[in-house]
Amino acid sequence: MAVKKEENANKIFSWGGLQFSVSKEDRKSSSSISFPLAAKNDRAVPHNQLTSMAVEGFSSIPEKQLNLYNEHGIQVGWTLEKDSDYKYVDPTYRYELAIPLIHLKSLFDGNEIKFNILLRGFREIRPSQQDIALAEQMEVSMQEKLIQVMKSKTPDVPMEVINRNLANIKDDGRWTEFSGSYRLAVNREF
Repeated sequence: MAVKKEENANKIFSWGGLQFSVSKEDRKSSSSISFPLAAKNDRAVPHNQLTSMAVEGFSSIPEKQLNLYNEHGIQVGWTLEKDSDYKYVDPTYRYELAIPLIHLKSLFDGNEIKFNILLRGFREIRPSQQDIALAEQMEVSMQEKLIQVMKSKTPDVPMEVINRNLANIKDDGRWTEFSGSYRLAVNREF
């Protein structure tokens, strides 16, 4: 699996990082790998020390936490790159995850597997719809105050940059989720 996140890329480093789950039917009986584990004892882990991934629900892997270099063949690679030509552009996060098929074998339904990619915001628990609606109502007045504060601190900052910062603040607490299914190609010769 390969993921590229350009906007709000620093969201990757909050709480549970990017979680990749696989299952036969529903998310309740899924197996997952989360990387990076960017918080330890409620403190941020420096980027150069992100060496652990959380592993859950794989019968072939008894450990709950693995190092990047492990005997199970699970591999993770990532980069966080900032384009030096642009002053206000977010860095781009690239992430690749390789899981040997032997660990996924029991999760296939025929030759198809269901997957889910979850990128948490800073909240550990997903906010309710009521909480989201209340936050959206509050955002309008808070947004006006934030614009005033930003303009007072840096009067020449373009409105485009202020809007980008506001979008980052709003997105930080939201979760991004993507689900689908993947079908393995069948080689008829074997």
